[in-house]
Amino acid sequence: MIPLTLNEIAKIVDGRILNATGEEIVNAPAFVDTRKILVGGLFVALLGEHVDGHDFASDAIRDGAVAALVSRDVGVPSVLVSDVLPALQSLARHVRTSLTELKVIGITGSQGKTTTKDMLFAILKAEALTIAPPGNLNNEIGVPLTLLRCTSDTVFCITEMGARHEGDIKALAEIAKVNVGAVLNIGTSHVGEFGSEAALARTKGELIASLESDGVAVLGGYDQATLKLRAIAGDRVAIFGEGSDADVRGDQISLVEGKARFMLSADGKQREIQLNYFGRHQVANALAAATIARELGLDLAKIASALSTALPQSRWRMEVRARERDKVTIINDAYNANPESMAAAVELLAEWAAADGRPSWAVLGQMHELGASSGQAHRFIGRLVGRLGINHLLVVGSGSEEIANGAREMAVADVMSVSDLAAARHFFNRHVEAGALVLVKASRAEGLERLATELVENPI
Repeated sequence: MIPLTLNEIAKIVDGRILNATGEEIVNAPAFVDTRKILVGGLFVALLGEHVDGHDFASDAIRDGAVAALVSRDVGVPSVLVSDVLPALQSLARHVRTSLTELKVIGITGSQGKTTTKDMLFAILKAEALTIAPPGNLNNEIGVPLTLLRCTSDTVFCITEMGARHEGDIKALAEIAKVNVGAVLNIGTSHVGEFGSEAALARTKGELIASLESDGVAVLGGYDQATLKLRAIAGDRVAIFGEGSDADVRGDQISLVEGKARFMLSADGKQREIQLNYFGRHQVANALAAATIARELGLDLAKIASALSTALPQSRWRMEVRARERDKVTIINDAYNANPESMAAAVELLAEWAAADGRPSWAVLGQMHELGASSGQAHRFIGRLVGRLGINHLLVVGSGSEEIANGAREMAVADVMSVSDLAAARHFFNRHVEAGALVLVKASRAEGLERLATELVENPI
């Protein structure tokens, strides 16, 4: 964070100083987790559903924080405000406005945000000082915390922007003052929360509508809803995809041991890329990252080199591990799921298993937040399992039963439903063949990432 005295912070957030002179200087970022103390930083005492940050303020100060941002006096150096979250956002807005040379990138979409962010970070950090959030800090807390990590030396700041309601992304974009805004795709995830695909599309489009006056819109060419956002974009729009009309295009795509190889094409030039990420669908994420980097002035050779050496950074997203005793390979893609990402994962399983001549297992759980389309979406995945010739389907939990029904419609020979993770582990380890390739995927609430870990680390 740019250095600020407590007096300056109090003025910015309309607060007052407690238990301090006001001349103390905060010269490290703001943080909310006292397990990860930032010495010289500002502890933000948020009130959560289960935890009140005020209870940990004294620990934060003891371990090196300069002060806390609080809504009640807790007896430590503090800036007192009426509501901590809006104050955090006001502070982030001030820091962003102060850094006039900073280029902020906003990334949204129904899937692929975190992986695209990780790939883009790998490209930009080789060029200049770049800030990006760990994991998926993509909400009203995470975006301000990311911005507050920037200093006068920071050249690029990458933000993810998620939403639960219409207006969420607009609010984040207005704090971040986004220079390059990317909408990767608009699928069916969260339709249940937004009520309709049109409402979801409007929400993702808030990023494009909120761009700075000289901003660039980067749009995925994979669905019409995303492409329609050209109508609200300014003069600078870049399309990425696999069609001939894309500004940045992926050609000659193939899989090598589950990882995509392709030609990156733009501006009449081509560069070959071999990704270290599993799945053909990662090409779209790589193209998005490449397009953003291109709009920021990087040349194609640097982009291709960085993408070919970038390694996965986020857990439970196509995380591949093998069991030593029987050579069973587990693809843990259980961070989250929607119909598009589930289909992509199943397609990878089928293609990789066929290429290597291995038995295939799909261990699948419920996809959440799909609203009225839930039953149809789950049956579609089951039918896809059948069409692709997956050998075994194991569905976990009652909410996933329609996947099993769809597979049975396609006459998949081996379909098994179990009630919970323990039953899934027991059944799987009794029946899996040596050398099998296994996909584990569901929405995060189903907890299948724990099953994937157990299958590797504690096989029965």
